[in-house]
Amino acid sequence: MRREIGLLFDRVENARCAMTYIDGLKNQAILSNALVQDAVIRRLSVVGEAARFVSKPTCESIPIPWHKVRAMRHILVHDYDEIDLDVVWDVATVHAPDLISKVTVYLHDAGYAPPSNP
Repeated sequence: MRREIGLLFDRVENARCAMTYIDGLKNQAILSNALVQDAVIRRLSVVGEAARFVSKPTCESIPIPWHKVRAMRHILVHDYDEIDLDVVWDVATVHAPDLISKVTVYLHDAGYAPPSNP
């Protein structure tokens, strides 16, 4: 369970980072800036990787489309020539905040606080 909780915190942190990288930018910025693309894609792929190891009972307790999170990671890592940057933008600006909110509520309700930074 400890590993799973750590993975959920990782998902929240990586989703936040992806959002931070594009905060204040327009959609066109991700289309024209390889550095932003790489950073956001990397963070979203980590979110998807962590999702692969979350147990079925936990997945059932957090109402997010887990299969889509895992599928996105597969595309970002293995089918990178198929990446649609408009979808990446949508995930980072619309779906990431929802994921953060729902996972954070689950962790809070389960009695877990975010790890403190040294």
